[in-house]
Amino acid sequence: MRGAKVSDHLSRFSGWVLDKAAMNGQWSLVARLAEVDIDLEYTGVSRRTVLSLAAEAGEKELVELLLNRGAKIEAKDPDGRITLFYAIGHIGVGDKYSAFQRG
Repeated sequence: MRGAKVSDHLSRFSGWVLDKAAMNGQWSLVARLAEVDIDLEYTGVSRRTVLSLAAEAGEKELVELLLNRGAKIEAKDPDGRITLFYAIGHIGVGDKYSAFQRG
């Protein structure tokens, strides 16, 4: 595309890869992508952030990694649900609060 920066294309592509990996349960790939400078708030086909997908899958360590990398817990899906909604029942009752508390 004329006038578009290469970094803009890479950002969109990496967000797409992140979304696809999360939707397919490829959590090790999600963790590797989260370690680089990537838009953790990207929502693609799933229309949800990778944090909400990881929380729903009960991936506690990945949730902690994503939060430490700056993923926003208050991000909402198209239905207005925040990430904690997806964590309840999927991350242990004692763990869900520690995984989502900061400070």
